[in-house]
Amino acid sequence: MSTASSIPTPSLGGRRRSSIAQAAQTNQQAEPAEAPSGVAAPEARPAPRGPRIAAPVPARPDRGSGPQDGEGPIKKILLSLPQQDKQRMVSTIVWARPHTGIKNQQDFIRQAIGELCDRLEAEYNGGQRFPDVAE
Repeated sequence: MSTASSIPTPSLGGRRRSSIAQAAQTNQQAEPAEAPSGVAAPEARPAPRGPRIAAPVPARPDRGSGPQDGEGPIKKILLSLPQQDKQRMVSTIVWARPHTGIKNQQDFIRQAIGELCDRLEAEYNGGQRFPDVAE
């Protein structure tokens, strides 16, 4: 039995690179793919324009804005949305970011839940929080 391996040692070129960096380098070197004949290439979407300074999102005194609110541990949930609603949310977040300061879907959903709860509490419970129910 031979002690030498028949598997060649890969050449790392003296420096290790991450797979992300390798993929980026490969993508930069690759020729752009042509669209199949008869199929129009998708149009590039313009970058959102607006003020560069994000307006602060007003804090709500009756509840916190997330994990730091001191009301206990955060409970994770799984949320399913129709694709059309998901795309609408993503587009709204991107285009309204300079005006709202909302940068991600989690913050968007938290604020939407808070605003709807505020509206329903005002409409049906004199502006007070509804009593907690057992889950």
